[in-house]
Amino acid sequence: MRGALGGVFPPTPRRYGGYVVHLGVVVMAAGIIASSAYATEVQAPLRLGESVTVGPFRVRYLGVDQEEHDGVPTLYANLEVRRGQEVVAYLRPAKTLHPGFVETMGATTEVAVLGGLDRDLYAVLAGVDDAGTTAGFELMSKPLVSWIWVGGYLIMAGTAFSLWPRPRRAFSPAVEPLLEELSDLESERRVGKVDEEAYQQRRRLLAAALEDRLARDRELEAAFDARVRQLLEEGT
Repeated sequence: MRGALGGVFPPTPRRYGGYVVHLGVVVMAAGIIASSAYATEVQAPLRLGESVTVGPFRVRYLGVDQEEHDGVPTLYANLEVRRGQEVVAYLRPAKTLHPGFVETMGATTEVAVLGGLDRDLYAVLAGVDDAGTTAGFELMSKPLVSWIWVGGYLIMAGTAFSLWPRPRRAFSPAVEPLLEELSDLESERRVGKVDEEAYQQRRRLLAAALEDRLARDRELEAAFDARVRQLLEEGT
């Protein structure tokens, strides 16, 4: 009997989509908490060739370059980033000097970012002397920032999976009323309109009727398939 009902009421994909959404919320929350509570921030002036440690990273100042794009000068600081003994990236935080804007509001800042699965590094150029031999930096290392994005993607994927339309199994006209009655019975049980003993009794009766009706449908389908095969064989 349970097997027959299992075929009528398979596990709903909406439930699994909900599991994915909840997993996404947990992953996102872990990323937010870790990136806020365990961030490392360093503000340091560095001479040419000097380095500073930020979390697991070692950042070394290599000098500055000035470039011009569409008449707008931009000052780039060149940074070498090591993790352990390995060079993992070169970053170029920058300040852009927009004419007519820099005099009143100052230069605009471009943050350089090194992303990773376990930890991100952010570098901001605070200022540089005229010779370019000394520059000030704001450096921040944050763990698990990528988990926030992963959690967001999981939430979107789980939501889409739950809401994605799926074909509904077609039943014979005799089965539909039984399914509706069984669904109503489940609703009545949830709101307390029927006691457990009456619920179990009615459910057993409905399940038996469903199993009998489905067995008849399967017999009719088998007979129909056999008749079709017979006609095809006679035609050949």
